[in-house]
Amino acid sequence: MITMEHVCKAYRIAKRNAGFGEACKALFHREYEVIHALSDVSFTIRDGEMVGYIGSNGAGKSSTIKIISGILTPDSGVVTVDGRIPYKERMQYVKEIGVVFGQRSQLWWDVPVIDSFELLRDIYAIPKETYHNNLEELTELLNLKEFLSSPVRQLSLGQRMRCEIAASLLHSPKILFLDEPTIGLDAVSKIAVREFIQKQNEIHKTTVILTTHDMQDIEALSKRIILIGKGRILLDGTLEDIKIGDAGIDETVPNFTAPMTSSEVSMKKYLFFFRLRFTMGLQYRAAALAGIATQFAWGFLEILVFRSFYRAEPEMFPMTMSATASYVWMQQAFLALFATWMMENDIFETIANGNISYSLCRPIKIYHMWFSQSTATRVSRAVLRCFPILIFAAFLPENYRMAKPASALHFSLFVITLILGLLVTVAFSMLVYILTFYTISPQGVRIVFTSMVEFFAGAVIPLPFFPANWQRVLEILPFASMQNVALRIYSGSMTAAEMVCF
Repeated sequence: MITMEHVCKAYRIAKRNAGFGEACKALFHREYEVIHALSDVSFTIRDGEMVGYIGSNGAGKSSTIKIISGILTPDSGVVTVDGRIPYKERMQYVKEIGVVFGQRSQLWWDVPVIDSFELLRDIYAIPKETYHNNLEELTELLNLKEFLSSPVRQLSLGQRMRCEIAASLLHSPKILFLDEPTIGLDAVSKIAVREFIQKQNEIHKTTVILTTHDMQDIEALSKRIILIGKGRILLDGTLEDIKIGDAGIDETVPNFTAPMTSSEVSMKKYLFFFRLRFTMGLQYRAAALAGIATQFAWGFLEILVFRSFYRAEPEMFPMTMSATASYVWMQQAFLALFATWMMENDIFETIANGNISYSLCRPIKIYHMWFSQSTATRVSRAVLRCFPILIFAAFLPENYRMAKPASALHFSLFVITLILGLLVTVAFSMLVYILTFYTISPQGVRIVFTSMVEFFAGAVIPLPFFPANWQRVLEILPFASMQNVALRIYSGSMTAAEMVCF
């Protein structure tokens, strides 16, 4: 049973008039407007009931659904679903709900539909027999068999929406939230989706909350209607009780999300995220070939610059020319592991376009998921690019080629510090993702972060080339461990004492 009692939710929105002067003024003094999305909302939905939740744009529908699904926290009031408070017990609660947001996708764009289903099986820890039974039933009822092996990006809108609905029902949820499930579909597809939702409610007694502007969906599926306007419940009854046009204001409610609660989850699902992202990374061979050519050319030019300085006064430099060349080539070969500017654009897009709502409606920790995805992407890029660069660099003339490691010990330590450097790099990238989650704007943070870290990590100039005072400061900072340590160990330019210190 779903119960909302006197729930209120307000948003504080910054206001600014047009013009350059107003933009400058806003830097020092901002004016805010408070928008009351929900004002004393109360209702009860029984188990197995199918309810149409309707109202105009900005009426408060999305805020209500997000609060019930556990991704928004109300300012006041009480929300309980089967005795649980959704936003306080999110990790356990979301295992029992399914969501479909018609304008967003919960499927992974570049992989076959069945791979997305397999990942969802691990996320929800669905028993194998249950998963196969549900998959077989959904495939038959929604006619999915023809395109289960097709990448999501190749599906039509109608096919994708059927897959979205199937994905939300694989774990046999007790409650199904449908936000514009038939938006953009043709008449035939709409009828098929409506019939399926009706059967799901009748056979499995799934509680369905339907939010839509399509009154034909409401007429076909819902006997009970809850009408909301200006953040207040205007009517709770049958369709015949409602006069269309009484639905309140038109302002759009902003898409804010609340921080997640912590809970212990299995690492299996995050390993699947790693494997999925690694597989996707290996598919882009054209990008890998272009990257290899660019990195090889850049590395060669960099070595030529160093070589010109070494010819003038070689005794001035703290590293030999051979060690410097090895440093540069290893840096280019494993650039994808260390480069902070190589971030996950998919994560930024997910936050900006609101698809993160799906992730928040699943029993996963966003941080762990992003960490595994980012790590897998970097490793896949490095695997594709490192070997050709290393092979080319090993056969170049002396003083330009990549030398062998100084010893077996140096190579072993290099591998260990390479892995640790990767983890540190990903951890720092996570700071940008988290800040983007709260600010919805990654550009400023991303530019400042990458520029500073790349310089202090030895990506532009190896740290031994810095003045002695600078080196002492930079070695204290965590940036040095991202690539400087591993590359200097391989090239043999780091002493045993320095290795111990790091």
